[in-house]
Amino acid sequence: MKQTVLFFIIWAVACLPACRNEIPFDMEENPPKLILNALIDCDTDRNRIYLAMTGRDQVSSVDNPLINILINGELKEQLNDDTRENDASSYLPDMYTWTNPYTTGVKFSPGDRVKIEASDGNGQRRAWAEDVVPQPVRIERVDTMTYTKKIWFGEEYRYLRVKITFTDNPDEKNYYRLALQSSDTLYGLSHITGKDTVLTLENYPKPIINEDFVLTGGRPYLDENDAPLFQPENPFCIFDDTHLNGTYTMTVSWRMDYYFDYYISEIMRRLGSLTIRLSAITESQYYYLKAVGLSEYETGKDFLYQPIPFPSNVQGGTGILGLSATSEQTLYLTEN
Repeated sequence: MKQTVLFFIIWAVACLPACRNEIPFDMEENPPKLILNALIDCDTDRNRIYLAMTGRDQVSSVDNPLINILINGELKEQLNDDTRENDASSYLPDMYTWTNPYTTGVKFSPGDRVKIEASDGNGQRRAWAEDVVPQPVRIERVDTMTYTKKIWFGEEYRYLRVKITFTDNPDEKNYYRLALQSSDTLYGLSHITGKDTVLTLENYPKPIINEDFVLTGGRPYLDENDAPLFQPENPFCIFDDTHLNGTYTMTVSWRMDYYFDYYISEIMRRLGSLTIRLSAITESQYYYLKAVGLSEYETGKDFLYQPIPFPSNVQGGTGILGLSATSEQTLYLTEN
C-alpha cells in the first residue's frame, strides 16, 4: 500500500506543468566607478590605500589619480602615482598594476575623523569615505600554558594556550579584532644540505578559537577540527561586545611546531616570539571582514547558498574604509 501511494505521488509531481520564470538580463555595461579600499591602523607607521576602477570583466588602474587625506577637516596629504608602490609593476602586466597600493605616512590618532577623497585624472569620477578612529582597548594581562595534542596519524604537536584579559567600555558599542604574529630564528641542520644553518621565519598564524565563548559566537566546542554543523568560521577573529560585560579573559591557542621539519631536520636552538594584537575596529570594518569570512566559508560548500553582499561605506563608488587602534604584547620564547 505504501509503495502504491508513493508511486502515485511521484507520478502526480511528474505530471505537473513546469513553472518557469524568465528573468531579463541586461547585458549593457554599468558606468565604471572608483573602488577605494583602505584598512588603516593608527599604530602603524605606514598605511596603504588601494584605488581601482570597476569593469565588466576585470578591474583596472585609474589614470592620473588624486587621493586626499583629511583629518578633522584639515588636508594632511595628497597622493598620486609618485607615491605609489611599484614593486610589482616590473613583472605584472599593465592591467594588474591596480594592485600596487598608495602609501601614506600620515599619523592617525584615536578620535580623529578621517576622510579619504579619490578622483580620476579628469575629475569625472569621485569617491570618498569618512569614519572616526576608535578608542583602543588595553591588554591588561596575558597568561600562557603549553600542552601537547595528537593529530593526523597520531603525530604529537605542541601548543601554547594564551589567555588575554582586557576590559570593554560598557558605555558604547565596540568592535574588535584579534591577531597573532610569530617570529622564529632556528639553529640546526639543513634539511637539504645536512649542514649547520640558521633560518628566520615570520608568520601570521590563525588563532585557534574553539575554546573561547566570544570568538565562537557563544558556541565553543572541544576540538578545533570538530566545529558544530552550520557554524561559520571566524578567520579574522572579529567580535563585538554582545557577549562582553566589563572585564573578559579570551582564550586562544597557537601551534608551536609549525612545519619546521620541512626546512630543518634537527633543531639545536630556537629563539622565538609571539606578538598578540588586539585592535578596536570601526563598525564598517567589522561587517566587511564578517562578510569576507562568510564568503570564504560558503564558497563551494553548497550551490544553494545565496551570494554574500559586501558592505561599503564609500560614497560615489564602492569599497571600504576601515579604521583601527591596536594594543599589543610580545611573548619571548627560548628553547635549547
